[in-house]
Amino acid sequence: GVALFGRGAVASSLLVAGVVAPLSTLLGLAFALLQQRTRLRWLQPLLGGLALLPLITPPFVLAFALILMFGRNGFITAGLLGLDQNFLFGPVGLITAQVLAFAPVAFLVLRGSVQGLNAALEEAASSLGSGRWRVFRTVTWPLLRPGLANALLLSVIESVSDFGNPLILGGDRNYLATEVFIAFTGRYDPVEAAVYGLVLLALVLLVFWLQYRWLGQTSFVTTTGKPTGGRPLPLPGALEALLTALLALWGLLVVGLYGSVIVGSFVQLWGFNYTPTLKHYHDFLTLGLPVFVNTFKIALVAAVPTAVLGLLLAYLVFRQEFAGKRLLEFAALLSFAMPGTVMGVGYVLAFNGEPWVLTGTTALIVLALIFREVPVGIRAGVAGLAQIDPALEEASATLGGSSGRTLARVVLPLLLPAFIGGLAFAFVRGMTAVSQIIFLVGPGNLLATVLLLGWVEQGQMGRAAAMSTVMILSLLAVVLLLFPLSRRFDVRAGGGVR
Repeated sequence: GVALFGRGAVASSLLVAGVVAPLSTLLGLAFALLQQRTRLRWLQPLLGGLALLPLITPPFVLAFALILMFGRNGFITAGLLGLDQNFLFGPVGLITAQVLAFAPVAFLVLRGSVQGLNAALEEAASSLGSGRWRVFRTVTWPLLRPGLANALLLSVIESVSDFGNPLILGGDRNYLATEVFIAFTGRYDPVEAAVYGLVLLALVLLVFWLQYRWLGQTSFVTTTGKPTGGRPLPLPGALEALLTALLALWGLLVVGLYGSVIVGSFVQLWGFNYTPTLKHYHDFLTLGLPVFVNTFKIALVAAVPTAVLGLLLAYLVFRQEFAGKRLLEFAALLSFAMPGTVMGVGYVLAFNGEPWVLTGTTALIVLALIFREVPVGIRAGVAGLAQIDPALEEASATLGGSSGRTLARVVLPLLLPAFIGGLAFAFVRGMTAVSQIIFLVGPGNLLATVLLLGWVEQGQMGRAAAMSTVMILSLLAVVLLLFPLSRRFDVRAGGGVR
């Protein structure tokens, strides 16, 4: 306990999470409001693209890009401004990297909340003489509390559980997630690692409890099943202009960071020699391609059962009534709340001795990815089930169809778009996972994110940039291929006319 607090890991983690979570949530809310309420329709696809990029790359790639742009030999700090400083390595750089990585996640959570607001309530308040600001403060903001609580919770969990960014940008400070790893692999002390892991888990559970206390027993129901009418009120002109300017700055920063990674893969030595070269891609073909292909196979193998299991659990939990339903739901979603480093230590302690010596094997990595990403499949299944009228299942049961036959012949065909969406997201998450996987890989079973993180730590910036570029383009191609396919099946199932 003395070592835990003496090294400052708890204080540093709380400090960063206390800044990152509110900033990410507010930015996510700002972009969600802008996308749903703007008069400028061209902003909607732009926001979707900016939200997609951080989701298809390992979170620490943005930390790597910040070093390329703002590090001691960064293009902007050293090249353009002539500065010689290290301000990026510490809380400032870490907070910046995490906000860039996690604000898009908060945006995706809050986009659904903003879209689901009952416009009739805002219209009624406006008809009674309230101005747009008053409507937003007294009607819109209170109804967004569940979405805000979920986004804040998710941001806190992501921040305190983040492993790659603190390892790269943490500087001389210690953080809980990295201390778990260092205690286990550096000081070879599994007991100390377990203590850090328990503290990390306790913080996450505390955040869950605070979220419950914030929402309390208040009802936020606005969807009654009856036609509501009304059109969402547009944003006040000043607010829309402010948010558009914020989006422009965000877009320039994100494009600049990802552009630096791509350009960095084609130059001799970033910060010193910008002569064009293909050397780093040659190194990638020799050293990185076998690892990348292995990661691709493992992520694909894990994604299929993840999507299938997620759909089945979603159907059981949200369409069936049985003893132990709440326990099953809690167990299925628990893996999402568990920090990755804690799960990694748990897997090693459980499967590193007789009779189950699985550490370093593909089987354990696949099982870990499935267990970690099942909530992704459940969320996709719930979203799909929400669009399927239960009357279809009732009609099948009335005609004598069993539950299994109804599921196979009625529900699953209609859930195909949700399955494809869950498959794509589970695959991407498998390709970019690092916090728990780094404990499970072996010398002959390395994964791309672990190799990439090692190259960044060793200062192999060119190789790391080449690997990052290949990962970004490959995952972007997968997403652009699967999501249009999902919409195509949705139209065939009738989704285009609902």
